[in-house]
Order: sequence, then structure tokens, then C-alpha cells
Amino acid sequence: MDNFELYTYTYEKTYRIAERFLRFAFIDNKNKNRPFATIKNQITKWLYVYTQENYTNILDTKYTEPFELFSKKAQYYEMETELEEIKCILENEIQEYFATTNNNIKDFIFSVAIHKALQEIYNIFSTTSPFFKLVYNQKKYKYIQFKKLKNTSYQTLTIYEKMMDIEYPYRIIEREIQNPKAEITTTKIDKIKNNLTHKKKQLFDFTEDDGIAYLITNYFNKTRKS
Repeated sequence: MDNFELYTYTYEKTYRIAERFLRFAFIDNKNKNRPFATIKNQITKWLYVYTQENYTNILDTKYTEPFELFSKKAQYYEMETELEEIKCILENEIQEYFATTNNNIKDFIFSVAIHKALQEIYNIFSTTSPFFKLVYNQKKYKYIQFKKLKNTSYQTLTIYEKMMDIEYPYRIIEREIQNPKAEITTTKIDKIKNNLTHKKKQLFDFTEDDGIAYLITNYFNKTRKS
């Protein structure tokens, strides 16, 4: 395994381990009826402290120069992807640096790959908390996939829209009302309500007439504002 292969292997493995860790943490805390806000704060704090103490501090002190080279890779290479820039900096400047020292380049690559992955995971988890809140609330643990959320707007994901419909079933009726071709009948409302009963029945505690009136009023209020 060459240096770049070691980097990509370690980087990808860190993502997989972090996903397994988060699934376990979600399941464990959900079984204890912990609110999402509590588990989110615990995980983000732990991720930050763990990364700083075990990787950032070591890279800053023990591997100051190669870590700086790695951090400034975009100043040395302009490639189509960041991964290509990493490959170039590892195989050239960083390789040349370690050839003049007694330090082990593989130890550095191992540390910098984990550090890079953990930083990204921290940012992903912090900035997409509404997505993870739905995952946690609905026990959709199979959707804990950090790589799919990287450089992607979670609001555009199909699974996010599906989970939002489960969390807020009135959205389905609202879409029907906004659809000029839709036929809104109490029978259709009943069908939607029955389909969602086992998911979020408590959100339909209003009467049919009140519910339809609310949605129509809400729709026309939006129309006037636009």
C-alpha cells in the first residue's frame, strides 16, 4: 500500500467507523428517551475535543512542517478535485520532507487522514442537524451516511422530503391544495390521514373542516405575500 492508498483507506475507514458510532449513539440514547438536542450537543462536543486532543495538537507540534504543507496543498496544486491535490502533495513535497528526517511518513499520513475525516464529519453533523434530528426522531438509522451529505444540500435529498412528510403530515395535504389539478375532497383527506395514522396521528387532532380551513387560509396567505 503506497502513501496515497494508505491515506484514502484510512480516510474512508474513519467515515465508516464514525457512521457506526453515531448509529450506536442514536439507538442507545433513543432507547433512553433522550431528546435530540442533548445527544447532538454531546456528540459535537466530544468530536471537537477528541479531534483536537488526539490529532490536531499532535499534527501541530510533532508534524508542524508537513502538516502545514498538507493544509496549503491548494497553493501548490490546482486540480479538479481536492483528492487529486492531496495525492500530489503527499507524493512530492511531503515525501521529500520525510526523506530528510527520521520521522515515519506513514504515521503522519495515518494521523492526517483521520484528522481530515473527523473535521469533515464534525462540520457535516453540525450543519445538517435538522436532517439528523429527523433520522433520530423516526429511527431511520440506515440514513446515517456522512459522505452523502458532504458538499450536498440536505434539503434536496428525497429521503429528507419523505421524513419531513412523516414529521409534518399536513405538508402532503398542503401540496394537494396548491396543485391546481388536484381534487380536494374529504375522502381524499381521510385517505391521507389514514395512511399516516401510524406515523404522526397526533398532528391531525383538529376536525376535518378546521383542518381544511386552516390549510386553505395558510395557502392564500402565502399567495398574497408572494
